[in-house]
Amino acid sequence: MKKAVVIWDIMVDKYVFGSIDRLNPEEPAVSLLLSDKEEYRLWGAANVAANLVRMWIQTRLVWVLWQDFAWKKIHELSQQLGIELHAVLHENPTIIKERFMSGNRLILRVDREKYNSLSKEQIDHLYSLASSQESDIVIFSDYGKWMAHSDLITQLKAYSAHQHIPIIADSKPKNINMFHGISIIKPNFLEFKWLVWRMDMEPKDVHLIETYGIQKAYELQSTLVITRWAFGATIITPTWEVQHLPAIETLSVDPTWAWDSFLAWLACWLTQKMSLEKAVNVWMKAWSIAVSRAGTSLVSKEEIM
Repeated sequence: MKKAVVIWDIMVDKYVFGSIDRLNPEEPAVSLLLSDKEEYRLWGAANVAANLVRMWIQTRLVWVLWQDFAWKKIHELSQQLGIELHAVLHENPTIIKERFMSGNRLILRVDREKYNSLSKEQIDHLYSLASSQESDIVIFSDYGKWMAHSDLITQLKAYSAHQHIPIIADSKPKNINMFHGISIIKPNFLEFKWLVWRMDMEPKDVHLIETYGIQKAYELQSTLVITRWAFGATIITPTWEVQHLPAIETLSVDPTWAWDSFLAWLACWLTQKMSLEKAVNVWMKAWSIAVSRAGTSLVSKEEIM
């Protein structure tokens, strides 16, 4: 069985489901949601790990935690799925994204998060946990929260080079330079526009995407896989090779964090020594399934085969 280590921003999705049939008598301009169900799901790097275990990849999730209620939910859900948890204690509370749903419609999201930086001891401990067992791939799922630290990435880049294993990252633009030289960086199209400072660019502007993407891939010395929503995906290598792959048609219901399915599937097929082009095509099929479902979703290997 192939092995993966996933590291970075780990969160909990809380869904409050219900229906709206009247206004709030305390504040008539506000709807009243009658709740009938609550549900917790893994989110961020934890959702990437959840997708990986569904693909028969032995997955270790490395993170920092505070032993609060949300952590207990992560622990419980991870045990149910078969994810191995390896954690460093930290005073930051677990990040919760609470979504209030009327049917399949999101009416409100409440974020609970607080940030304090990591100490050198905690960074060294995280590296030790991430590198303590053999892996076939290292995956960073970066949501731009407080875990990003260049020292940790530098150590893991050295580890992956020594072990001859790839690193892939889904990174926010503000942290992108930390990942210089890794195997693959996967920005979505909005993130790519921020990376190259061309906010007027459209996902159909193939010439501009090639021009700026070639420059950025060479700068970063990493292959870029740019997801362009309904226009498919573009692969650009540091040696200026470019491939545009068409999208798989789908009826999109909810794109919430379908990128986690993308990242997990890309990692899965790279561990099988599949070409990047084939891996991205499989990855887009997984995405087309993920966005057809409401909320944070998992896609199994059986659904793709």
